[in-house]
Amino acid sequence: MVLAVAVNTGTVTIGDIYNGETKLTKTTHYTETGGAVTLLKTYLDDLTAGDVTITIETSQGDVNAVITIVDTTTLTADPANATFDKNTSNAEGYVDVEIEVKHNTTGVTLTSVKNGDAALTVVTDYTAVGLVVTLLKTYLDDLEVGDTVITFNTNKGDVDAVITVVDTTEEI
Repeated sequence: MVLAVAVNTGTVTIGDIYNGETKLTKTTHYTETGGAVTLLKTYLDDLTAGDVTITIETSQGDVNAVITIVDTTTLTADPANATFDKNTSNAEGYVDVEIEVKHNTTGVTLTSVKNGDAALTVVTDYTAVGLVVTLLKTYLDDLEVGDTVITFNTNKGDVDAVITVVDTTEEI
């Protein structure tokens, strides 16, 4: 995002730049060339959604700019629906279920996996490599037959996947 500071007469010298009371650091938060202040994407990505006031101190007086931060992150579970079969004889259905959290941005990290309010335990209930979560069959086998909503919590929001548990075991 570029904020250009212009004056009607003379020249302008850019001084310190603030977000509220927080002084920003040149090259870390912004760059400045010829009166144009560019807020860096890496800095903007870390801001919470909402309005922020950027104050640019200049030799001609302070300039305030209100910018609105909008989080456009979209998260999806792939697949959004999966089936697990409790029948241990079913080599295709009695398997771990892999779900990938897909997104349209950078810096998304998995913070937890839940079944309702109950947090699942890494290694016991699931494994994760980046945003690819493998729900272990030992965990899935303990679920009741029917649909179970598993929530994948990330630092950028949450996404759900529905695991349909079936049991095709024939009774004798």
